[in-house]
Amino acid sequence: MQDAGGGVIVVTAISEALLALEYMKPSILISSINLPDGNGCSLIQKVRSREQELGGFIPAIAVTGYLRDDEDILVLNAGFQTHLTKPIDPDRLVKVVASLSDKK
Repeated sequence: MQDAGGGVIVVTAISEALLALEYMKPSILISSINLPDGNGCSLIQKVRSREQELGGFIPAIAVTGYLRDDEDILVLNAGFQTHLTKPIDPDRLVKVVASLSDKK
C-alpha cells in the first residue's frame, strides 16, 4: 500500500485497533479475521457501534486465509464492505481500497 501512495499503520489486536482509532481516522480499515484477542467480525462490530465517537463511517476490508460460503455472509453482515482471501495480490488490494475510498 505504501508503494501506491497510502500510509499504513499496523496494529496486532482489537484493543490496539480501538485505541488507534481514538486518535486517527483512517480512510480504510483492513483487518484479519483471526486476531490474537478475538476476531475481525468482533472488531468491526465494535467500530460500527462507535462510529459517532470515532468520527464517522470507515470502509472496511476483511482478510482471511480461507472463507467458506456461509462465512462470506457473516463477514458482510458484521459490517465489512468486502473481503479478500490470502495470499492477497497487491494490485487487487490497491483496486479494492481505491473503489471503497471512492464510495465514502
